[in-house]
Amino acid sequence: MIPTYNPREDQLAEALRSVLAQLGPTPHAQIEIVDDASDCFEPSRFVGERGLHGVRIHRQARRLGMVGNWNACVRRARGRFVHLLHQDDFVLPGFYAAMRKGLQDRGRERAGAAFCASLFLEADGRVVNRTTIAQREPGLLADWHEHVFTRLQIQTPAVVVRREVYEQLGGFDDHFAYASDWDMWKRIAAHHPIWYEPRSLACYRRHANSQTARLRRSAATIVDLGRSIARSQRLLPPAVATRVTKRARTGYTLFAVEEATALLRSRGGLRVRLGNLRAAGSHLSAARRLGSTADLVLALVTVARRVVTRVRRRCCLRVAPESD
Repeated sequence: MIPTYNPREDQLAEALRSVLAQLGPTPHAQIEIVDDASDCFEPSRFVGERGLHGVRIHRQARRLGMVGNWNACVRRARGRFVHLLHQDDFVLPGFYAAMRKGLQDRGRERAGAAFCASLFLEADGRVVNRTTIAQREPGLLADWHEHVFTRLQIQTPAVVVRREVYEQLGGFDDHFAYASDWDMWKRIAAHHPIWYEPRSLACYRRHANSQTARLRRSAATIVDLGRSIARSQRLLPPAVATRVTKRARTGYTLFAVEEATALLRSRGGLRVRLGNLRAAGSHLSAARRLGSTADLVLALVTVARRVVTRVRRRCCLRVAPESD
């Protein structure tokens, strides 16, 4: 299920072709664009011109918003397993075979969802990062408190969920804007085992015009993360709830400071720089409310050290070696 809203057509075509290359135009797989009433994109024309045979289309009569359209995708899904693939992301060969293996019925160890490691790409396709989980072999996720509740290691295009699990848990919560997917994965992890495939078989594209990037420029995302951390504490076993919640607050305080620093480093005209300065201040204010004073100080020191290290490296590169 591919939710869309005014997508870049070359990226959407790459997403669909990555799916069709593995599943093909077959009656056993539902491959569907669910368009959120785009005003600059006509899905029927797109599918016809690109020759994407086997791709179905549903166009919303009115805009539902990101979370509303995700839930529409889940409601429209008819298969046993549901994969939400963002319009600008794609999967690599072997993804669906690995997910199918992870979701095989194993009695009491029956996984409610399966996911793989992800590659993070820039808009031009350059790999800039990847998810890092210590687990080296495919299997049920061992330390799910750490990898789902403390610092999220699941990217939406990398996870496949049993449809009955979505039905049981009620879909994505539209009270969250930025953290709705994180909230969903935490609810799944609290109720069902999750299978992990350590190969990087899904690609998550980061670029300034994505919905996620637009949300991250607002400090409201940090507030959203704080609300998610507070609400999900009750999902954890009592023996670890306080510790895991504290680690999550510490981790995302650092994330907020990192986001503020990125805003300050962004280039642009005077208006952009002033806007980024205000946004960075809002991020730091939200960070102070999210974690403790000690968390904020530690985050500021950590980011400052990174900045100093980068400056030193650049200075070293500029210094030419002496000639004989």
